[in-house]
Amino acid sequence: IQTNSGIEAIELCQKNPDIDVILMDIQMPGNNGYEATRKIREFNKEVVIIAQTAFALSGDQEKSIEAGLVGTPHSIIPIQKSLENAKLDPQLVKALMSELF
Repeated sequence: IQTNSGIEAIELCQKNPDIDVILMDIQMPGNNGYEATRKIREFNKEVVIIAQTAFALSGDQEKSIEAGLVGTPHSIIPIQKSLENAKLDPQLVKALMSELF
């Protein structure tokens, strides 16, 4: 499932509670990734939400932890390591990587 804004991400997570992992762009329009994560955490504390961004700024690590994201914001290149560190099933990591690249 792909969304174009934080608002859409929240709505889709509410409609699809069986989602296992979210790759959250922290610079997305609508509600940014931090705000979208906070709102998702209000109704789903179990889903793995991994921060990603085209570029990370000073202070993003602290903001990510505070919002409930897994790890620090990553560019798409090291996202595989974040997926592996999230303790997801190896087959799921492989499937996600094949979809991303």
